[in-house]
Amino acid sequence: MSQSKLSDLSVAVVGGGIAGAVAALMLGRLGARVTLFEQVPEPRAVGAGILLQPTGLAVLRAIDEGIEAELEGARIVQLLGHTPSGRVVLDSQYRFWREGSYGLGIHRGALFDALRRRLRGLPNVTVRTGVTVVRVEQSELGTVLFDGEDNFSKCDVVVLAEGVNSKLRGQLNIPYSAKPYPWGAFYAILPSVASLPQDVLLQRYEAARKMTGFADGFIWWAGDEQFVLERAS
Repeated sequence: MSQSKLSDLSVAVVGGGIAGAVAALMLGRLGARVTLFEQVPEPRAVGAGILLQPTGLAVLRAIDEGIEAELEGARIVQLLGHTPSGRVVLDSQYRFWREGSYGLGIHRGALFDALRRRLRGLPNVTVRTGVTVVRVEQSELGTVLFDGEDNFSKCDVVVLAEGVNSKLRGQLNIPYSAKPYPWGAFYAILPSVASLPQDVLLQRYEAARKMTGFADGFIWWAGDEQFVLERAS
């Protein structure tokens, strides 16, 4: 669809996390009139470390070539996993896909802040915080969103980006499959270990239930309860 046609569209994005912010940015930069609904009154950067794959980096570069430098991430060129006995069970190197490619280990909050700064610079994107969308209705005339006080907003297109536990997805006549992840995470900041390689994600596995990992200061352990220890500042 051309930018001129997108400018005629009113788009509602429900959920102001990473997926919702990226959707609002890309649609807004293409000319659509976007309203982003976020239920948290004062959104802020929270969360642990994540590893952005080349596909995710390509999306960020499409938004802004300079965003990667802002994230101050760690370039990861290899994922290397062993069992406690030392047997290699994972050896994935990005160069085998494309020479010079890599993953980027970042703090989730750094990405959140970078996206929010760019959203504030788009005059055709409105961010409404402290609004919980509880119902979606569709008709030939468009889509209507209702909040908990029965206030409503009309739009041509709705993007549901409020996560795997979405309460709106089931209200639409669209087939879907979603399996909530059963684990939570605790995280802390620890000094990195200089003797370990800084561009390799090292992992240890005991079956599929317990694991540890380290990459440029990012450390985590996962078991019956999951703990995440992340990069030192």
